[in-house]
Amino acid sequence: MELCVGTERQRVRAVDLSPGGIGVVLAAERELPSAASAELPLPGLRLPLALDAELAWLDRARRRAGFRFRGGNEALRELLARFIEGELAG
Repeated sequence: MELCVGTERQRVRAVDLSPGGIGVVLAAERELPSAASAELPLPGLRLPLALDAELAWLDRARRRAGFRFRGGNEALRELLARFIEGELAG
């Protein structure tokens, strides 16, 4: 998945996903923004799901971070919840 800030994109690996946020492992030691857009490619969708997120926590030693989804389109959040619950075919 990717975190996007303006035109800059940072590739990360998702390790924990919930309707309220996502935990990620960073590919490299980099400064993280306090707010970003998380683009999540989901099986069965042609375009990635894009949700606004804010940095909730950071563990620099393990290169891990957590982002909390905020505001945004309620229909997109519902789609993510349905995917997590296994209601969307992959």
